[in-house]
Amino acid sequence: MNNNRHNRKQVNYKLALFQFRESRYYPFFFHGSIIISCLLLIYFVIIPLTENLFAMNKSVDQEHQRINILNQNITYLSSLSDSDTDQNVQLANALFPKSKDFNDAIQAINSAAASASATIGNLTFTIGGVKGNTKSTNQTDEMDMTLLLQGTTDSFVDFLQALDSRVPLMNVENFNLNQGTATVQIHVAYQPYVEKKIDLEQTLLAPPESSFSLLQNAAYWKSQSVMNLEVASSSASSNLPPF
Repeated sequence: MNNNRHNRKQVNYKLALFQFRESRYYPFFFHGSIIISCLLLIYFVIIPLTENLFAMNKSVDQEHQRINILNQNITYLSSLSDSDTDQNVQLANALFPKSKDFNDAIQAINSAAASASATIGNLTFTIGGVKGNTKSTNQTDEMDMTLLLQGTTDSFVDFLQALDSRVPLMNVENFNLNQGTATVQIHVAYQPYVEKKIDLEQTLLAPPESSFSLLQNAAYWKSQSVMNLEVASSSASSNLPPF
């Protein structure tokens, strides 16, 4: 009895399937199933694979570019001379001191006065003048100096010209002349050191030629300052009375 029911169900299923296959809706169902399967395959398989492929290619290109930049930076850094770099750093610090240090400024003023045959009568300093938080900015600050200078008009002109070729960089803000005595107000520029981290994944650019020209001038100015001071010291020593 149970076998007959089972056989009857199978016959009915096969008959229904045969009728469906012979109906006019079967081609639509068959082709529609194929189309839907293809769309699902494209959406869930092909498109993600394609996106992953493009992402991998982009990542590979970025890695190649990063490696090329690193190689260029390594080549550039390897071409630098340690001694020349240290010398340029010292000259840059001579142009713009890292702190408010009056010693180099006094040495430059004495050198300019010695080359101009002028005499420094009095020298005063203005303490302060720090603007803002210099530890986190690149601004250049100034320290003020006021000096009394004795000499002739020509020596004053020579002093001002000599001061332009001395380090650190100084700027004459005020100049008053009164019967052989000149009052000169000078601003000395200085720039606190700001630590910067070098990103080796960015292309390192060589400084412009104008920077090296300025450093060469600084080297000459510094040598002139030392030479004039030595000449002035030797002249002063020779003029001392014998004991």
